[in-house]
Amino acid sequence: MYCVIGNSYIWSCKGAEKIGVSPWADTLHKMIAFIQFNYKEPIKLEEIAEAGNVSRSQCCKIFKEIINRSPNDYLVEYRIDKSIDLIMKTDMKMTEIAYECGFNGSSYFAETFKKIVGVSPREYKNKEKKKCTTI
Repeated sequence: MYCVIGNSYIWSCKGAEKIGVSPWADTLHKMIAFIQFNYKEPIKLEEIAEAGNVSRSQCCKIFKEIINRSPNDYLVEYRIDKSIDLIMKTDMKMTEIAYECGFNGSSYFAETFKKIVGVSPREYKNKEKKKCTTI
């Protein structure tokens, strides 16, 4: 589920009604754009905040206030979303997908994927493939 801010996307719509009225909308847009452009690389909170020209604490406050998640949570969810694209559209191995999406290892990727999606990456791929063959 996405909400659009300019050309950027927010993974959950919770809090999206605040985006248009928030004086921080442009700042949030810049920070989200930074995450989406750099998600494959290690990203520090300081870098996200710098992209919006705010302090680390203000960065966290803006994310929490507008989209009800931390910058790190948004980053991880965005990486998972990108991994889903690769799982469904490529024959890459899960380890390759993990690194391609900015995760430090396949174990952390699988654990995080299951926490967010509800099933392991492999189970997700098998489940989605079955849906495609039964249609």
